[in-house]
Amino acid sequence: MLIRLAALAALLAPAPALAWNAYQTANGDPLHWKTLDHTYRLDANLPPHFDPEITAQLIEAAFQQWSDVPCRPMTFTSQGYAQGAKVDASDGVNWVRWVQDDWPLSSKLIAVTWVHFDTRSGEIENVDIDFNLAQKPYLAGSECDQDALAYDLLATMTHEVGHWIGLDHSFHPEATMFETTSHGDCVKRTLAEDDLEGFCGIYAGLPAPPEDLGPGEADAGGDTGGGGSGGRRDDDCAGGGAGGGALWMFAALSLLVGRATRRGRRTRGPCPAR
Repeated sequence: MLIRLAALAALLAPAPALAWNAYQTANGDPLHWKTLDHTYRLDANLPPHFDPEITAQLIEAAFQQWSDVPCRPMTFTSQGYAQGAKVDASDGVNWVRWVQDDWPLSSKLIAVTWVHFDTRSGEIENVDIDFNLAQKPYLAGSECDQDALAYDLLATMTHEVGHWIGLDHSFHPEATMFETTSHGDCVKRTLAEDDLEGFCGIYAGLPAPPEDLGPGEADAGGDTGGGGSGGRRDDDCAGGGAGGGALWMFAALSLLVGRATRRGRRTRGPCPAR
């Protein structure tokens, strides 16, 4: 097992015109979804202060930001709330989970997105998103409160969906995919030009997806057959208290998942705290 953890720090450097980054395989191919129709499921174990209807609307709104990109429109369909949420590449479910008790990772992390992918082709097969509600304050309101001493759920989720589709952190300070964030950060609720360029940089040049695949078929995990080794990319979000700094951190974790398959897993999460 190889773990590499690196904090990306370019906070004072001038932002380049094209600052977005894409996750890549060892061969330099971008991680990507083969099909354009995706499904996700919401963890029914909601925090007491989260309204189920509003929370579902906020998650949908985060996906909508990315589905509206004209160069390659995607659809993200909710399968509603359900019990039994877990990080599992083989369950065929893309979960959005609320971790409220035992957060197994660093206490600095706000959220983590686990992206399971084919290490040979870069095709993404399954995604699970974890929110650290055990240690971090979140608000799930229709309106973003810039003065709140808590992280905005919609802004954070919009960042996480960027990882879902294959984007790494951007070096542009105005991008939703930028590495830092803060309490009451409302800007990340919507995409910046750099985010749009990153999405299209990955998907505009890819072949058209097969027309015979229906929604959700690309979400199934499991053994894809053939040779190659499994890998996992873990992207975590670090946060601080009010007024404190937060740095989106990137952790790359490579390992065999269960058995020698071509499945990989990449994890990436948002860290609202600046």
